Amino acid sequence: SEFLGGAKSAYEMIFMAFERGDISDIRWLLSPEIEELFDAAIADRSEQGLSIDANFLGFREIKIVDAVFETSTKEAEVTMSFTCELTSVVKNAAGEIVEGDAKQAKKNKDVWTFARDFGSDDLNWKLVATGE
Repeated sequence: SEFLGGAKSAYEMIFMAFERGDISDIRWLLSPEIEELFDAAIADRSEQGLSIDANFLGFREIKIVDAVFETSTKEAEVTMSFTCELTSVVKNAAGEIVEGDAKQAKKNKDVWTFARDFGSDDLNWKLVATGE
């Protein structure tokens, strides 16, 4: 239950930081590969003059899909399925809504993998993969 609570918090923090286009406060939760992907996606969105206004409404379902522990390397990976509800609109540079509805909740489903090296002093799980 402690891991699930931490995963829920991490998901919401990471998801909303990405939506806002500023991951500076959550970089410590990302693997270098995910950090690079997020930076590229945020830069692409910015170059197009797009921004996202999102409000996280809550979780509908959270479940562990897979868990692996490699004894030789002491590395663990846990794959989670998150289903949440949020409101989200994409705006252009002029502030006009080009996608979404601020008053209509929508369902979002992600499958994320978190990893941790149990031989390391770093006790944090990091996001290492995303999918749907």
